Amino acid sequence: MNLKETNDAINQQSHIGVQKFADERIQEQCHETLFRCQQLDATDIKVDVINGVVELRGYAQNQKAIQVAESCIGSIKGIIDIHNNLQLRQIRKEHLS
Repeated sequence: MNLKETNDAINQQSHIGVQKFADERIQEQCHETLFRCQQLDATDIKVDVINGVVELRGYAQNQKAIQVAESCIGSIKGIIDIHNNLQLRQIRKEHLS
């Protein structure tokens, strides 16, 4: 590996480290924002962030809550895109004996 290739590899490693830190910060801000949002119960919402792309997973109580979750985090700085994969929570009916 020549000097330029070594320098490029170091720069790429630095970028990966910076991006990982940025992703972690975005994830923390998403969690905080979702839990502060009074229009939804964020207990069952998971947030993953890779290279500024946020994925929401888990369950919401209704269709409006799914939309609210995305709109709540939409203005967080650093987010490039949001993949909203939230599903409606299934209500289980228990059988009485």
